[in-house]
Amino acid sequence: MKNLHQESKLLNDDKFSELEELFEMVWTKDTTLPKSQEKWSESNKAYGQCAVTALVIQDLFGGKLVSNTDGSHFWNELPDGSQQDLSRKQFKDLRDFKEHKYVTRDQVLDGKGARLADTRKRYLRLKDLFMKISSSFRLSSV
Repeated sequence: MKNLHQESKLLNDDKFSELEELFEMVWTKDTTLPKSQEKWSESNKAYGQCAVTALVIQDLFGGKLVSNTDGSHFWNELPDGSQQDLSRKQFKDLRDFKEHKYVTRDQVLDGKGARLADTRKRYLRLKDLFMKISSSFRLSSV
């Protein structure tokens, strides 16, 4: 499965590829969804990383957070309207989330499911790891 990258004025193909490489370097078992940790592997580092990755991408580019209708997968809509999903490759089958909704940052970080999934702690860890290795992308302080 490939990640979703729509044509964007804010994120060209080269920068998208660079982001993919950076996330591959910083995703760890500790930043994945706790209930997914036993299935996480070096061969599928994106597994269980969608919410925290979407939050970091929002820090970089702004825009909206998007979720499939049951709230089990998250990605981004950039301010130019393009959708970007840097963790979609975690799925082995072709996923097309045509039905989706917008969610707030507070919902992703502090909603009931987020508290159970320790999302805030995992996000801060991923953001810290990302900031340490990225020279091309700068994050806002959230």
